[in-house]
Amino acid sequence: VETSQERGSLVIGEVPSQKILSFKEWPSDPSAKASHSESLHQYTTEALNDSGIRLQNLSLLIVDVGPGSFTGVRI
Repeated sequence: VETSQERGSLVIGEVPSQKILSFKEWPSDPSAKASHSESLHQYTTEALNDSGIRLQNLSLLIVDVGPGSFTGVRI
């Protein structure tokens, strides 16, 4: 999960094979109506549906810790 920069992204993959099951990226357009905090749930739901993985089956969560804005890193 990457929310520390203007463009947000989310990947669901398999470890250790590093196979990507789903990749979502949302706009970096400053005029976009939704912020990362508003978009993350939607894109997480879409990525889980696309990958066929259920939230309770995730075994690892990796996030980018910055650098970035305080709010972006905190999300």
